[in-house]
Amino acid sequence: MPRAVLAERLETLREAGVLAETRVFQHAQDAGTIGPDGTCATCGSAVPPSDLLVLPGPGYDGEGDDFVSKSLTTAHRLLEPIRGR
Repeated sequence: MPRAVLAERLETLREAGVLAETRVFQHAQDAGTIGPDGTCATCGSAVPPSDLLVLPGPGYDGEGDDFVSKSLTTAHRLLEPIRGR
């Protein structure tokens, strides 16, 4: 599928509120922001999923009172299960 078609579909999902892109990924070792290519902005290394922290992003509005939404308001490792806190 051509990139233009994919970009258009993603934009449609964003406009409909289905895809909000509200998470930020950081390197667990040095808190560096992860770029689109999967590398850490601080140390420059390619970061495997097990070393990623997921945090609420700047667009996160705090909505959602379900267990998962509440759990994702704090940093956690990407591949670790979300447990009751």
